[in-house]
Amino acid sequence: MMSGRTAVVLLPSVLDGHALSIAPYQAMLRFASRLVPVGGCKGPVVAALLPKGIAIDSIRRLLPGARLRLGILDQVATNEGANIPAFSLASAWEELLSDIDPICCMLPHTIDSVQLAAALSVRRRAACISGVVDVEVPNGVEPLFHRLVDNGNRMARTAARTENVVVTVDWSRCPLQEDAPSIQEETVEVKRLDRGIDGRYRLLDRHAPSADTRDLDRARVIVAVGRGLGKAENLTQIEHFAATFPASAIAGSRGACDSGWIPPERQIGVTGKTVSPEIYLALGISGAPQHLAGMQSSRSVVSINSDPHAPIFAHSDVGIVADMFSFISAWIDRMSSIQKGKAPCP
Repeated sequence: MMSGRTAVVLLPSVLDGHALSIAPYQAMLRFASRLVPVGGCKGPVVAALLPKGIAIDSIRRLLPGARLRLGILDQVATNEGANIPAFSLASAWEELLSDIDPICCMLPHTIDSVQLAAALSVRRRAACISGVVDVEVPNGVEPLFHRLVDNGNRMARTAARTENVVVTVDWSRCPLQEDAPSIQEETVEVKRLDRGIDGRYRLLDRHAPSADTRDLDRARVIVAVGRGLGKAENLTQIEHFAATFPASAIAGSRGACDSGWIPPERQIGVTGKTVSPEIYLALGISGAPQHLAGMQSSRSVVSINSDPHAPIFAHSDVGIVADMFSFISAWIDRMSSIQKGKAPCP
């Protein structure tokens, strides 16, 4: 590794007008700070592409205390950033970073950023490692990037065999850390870029999700249903059941979502969302590894299934072998009696 190089945190969302999410930014900055011992690496730089006409001071206020490197795209108006595919700007990112030649570029682990990471790694002749959840430099020379494999059941430590690397950081699965990001003296470098948008691509349309899933991120209790739901008409009973728990939300397995009973945005698992509620109630879910990967960090798992051999029971704190609808009906009746004062609270 070359001495005096740095690690760079890339913020693609600044260009498309989305508000900067603090959690992924802090995780990336913390990981980049750990690379300081590598080959005399300097403290991390935060880089962003900006459309023409944007106020630089607004970015400084958004990222106080950061060493900023900002690239201005003169051919992009302030209101046009959201219509540009992230990967079509890979050459502009490369121009912005070319004179500092970073040892590592870090991006948030989103669909757009994963595509950008792949395109940028080709231009930089760099290794590309996605879904990083932790970084360590055990010998002070070679960084090791941790990522979950085998449907989230095992942790792999990966080292790049190239002079630089591009990684995406999956902050939702990062362990809690006590080390603080390395804060350098605030600097701002602004560079007008000659390269712009790769004209071979254009964004045809964006479709907003049909379901708002923010409640899944803050829910204390998640009620998830599988193929045991049987039909969409039974969802009303599930909604009544979920309503007995404060701060609850409803989700589903891939089977329930593929059947059209639960919106696909509420699917839990490898190809869906990852959640960490206090209580995860699995109703009629068999327990495929792909589903378990999305809910295994729940504090407590309660499963209800009529099959005593369902794999979900091996991953549950409480397992109930019963018909889910009979149990739900009895639970709702019991809660109703408690609310009316006709039965003591258990």
